[in-house]
Amino acid sequence: MQGRKGLGCSLSLLFGIGMVLFMAYIFGFSIKGTDEYACAMRQVRGSDLVEREVGTPIEPGVFAITYSRETGGAQASATFATSISGPLGRGKIRVDSYRAPVGAYLLVQFKGNEDWVDVYSGSYPCR
Repeated sequence: MQGRKGLGCSLSLLFGIGMVLFMAYIFGFSIKGTDEYACAMRQVRGSDLVEREVGTPIEPGVFAITYSRETGGAQASATFATSISGPLGRGKIRVDSYRAPVGAYLLVQFKGNEDWVDVYSGSYPCR
């Protein structure tokens, strides 16, 4: 009997670890493979303000925290944040995007040493 109980605990522990890793992927890494992430990073890397604060090359953080992500048909929306760094310092970016046939926008904000500032705010520039 003791062997079965130990096996049950081991399986539960493995399942728990698996769920933690799965959730870490969903909320910490999955957004990095999207068009929205790539477009936001293009805006950040093309920003004189961000370049002055962190220097170049600008590198994104390991994790990108996904707050929301929806896709369906020709519509997609995403809200996420990540850290960035360069040779002169570090900062954070947060992004809100929406794409649909009837309209699209992108908002990219940066926080370095000061408060949040818009890096890009307008129609979706990456098509």
